[in-house]
Amino acid sequence: MILFSVLIPVYNVEKYLGRCIYSVLEQTYPYYEIILIDDGSEDSSGAICDRYAKLDDRIRVHHQKNQGIVTARIQGMDMATGDYYLFLDGDDYWDSDLLDTVYNAIRFYDCDMVIYNFKRVTQTKSIVNPPVFENGTIFEQENKVQLFEEVITGNRLNQIWAKAVSRNIIDYREYSEYSKHKHAEDLLLSLPLLYNAKRILYLNKPMYNYRMTPNGITHTFHIHKVKDITYVWGKLLNYLDRMNMKQRKHLKQFYETYTRNLLYFIVQLCQADANYQTKVKILGNIQKFKLYQNAIPYMRKFDLSYNQKILSILFQRKYYIPLFLYVNILIRPKRYLSDILNGGQ
Repeated sequence: MILFSVLIPVYNVEKYLGRCIYSVLEQTYPYYEIILIDDGSEDSSGAICDRYAKLDDRIRVHHQKNQGIVTARIQGMDMATGDYYLFLDGDDYWDSDLLDTVYNAIRFYDCDMVIYNFKRVTQTKSIVNPPVFENGTIFEQENKVQLFEEVITGNRLNQIWAKAVSRNIIDYREYSEYSKHKHAEDLLLSLPLLYNAKRILYLNKPMYNYRMTPNGITHTFHIHKVKDITYVWGKLLNYLDRMNMKQRKHLKQFYETYTRNLLYFIVQLCQADANYQTKVKILGNIQKFKLYQNAIPYMRKFDLSYNQKILSILFQRKYYIPLFLYVNILIRPKRYLSDILNGGQ
């Protein structure tokens, strides 16, 4: 028998939390515990957690002041007693056979991580995420490079909530420094797990339902966001070193994806509600990032879209006024976001 620990960070999701919890309670596999981490919710989410805990003794609740999703997930892992941990966000939900499918996969393949596919859902439709690998693909030390190649060229393996992981591959020493970072947190938490796992199974079956809430393009930019992204990608670079993936081919792929992320945040900055001097100061700080400086020698080989190339040149040469004009007059933000997600194709 395998006991699963289902870790659910909760913050202001009163509208969706009942569906989330119930999707675990209706699982066809019964041996699990649910740990709800109320991260300082300001709505009725905390009370909903307590109400469900009274209904089922497999549910435990921890209330804390708001510290961010990384800290909430780490707190959940500290409380967990299961053999495998699964992560579920408070506004998402599972298909009823997820735990059964993961249980059978672990027993049959003797793996310490299962990565499964997901659906993007709205009130009116459900879209299956395209498969990353063939269903049933096994990754071990000999071919794990393929996993990290996917990580450095896109974001389709970043999601911590699309993974079931053995407690034996959790590196708490690595996680101890992560709690202060609030952006790119899924990749940050996934990196030690992908590296430590001895056998990883990929399932193309979409069992996780990722709820797409109606949020528009944000006009708020925080310098901490781009600092966190750079920190996480610095960590990724360390793992590439451990994987002996510091060849020019991999470094080019790494710096190209990192640069695309930077350019997207620069677009956000140009549209943010801040004065010109503040924006220029932030751009100057980004110019000084060591990771960005290291990316410059590779830029001629980048496969960027037309918009991305123009942005990169204007930013690198510090032509800030033309940069702001180009973003705010000529670029449609949603189209640029599509460029980022599609790798500039």
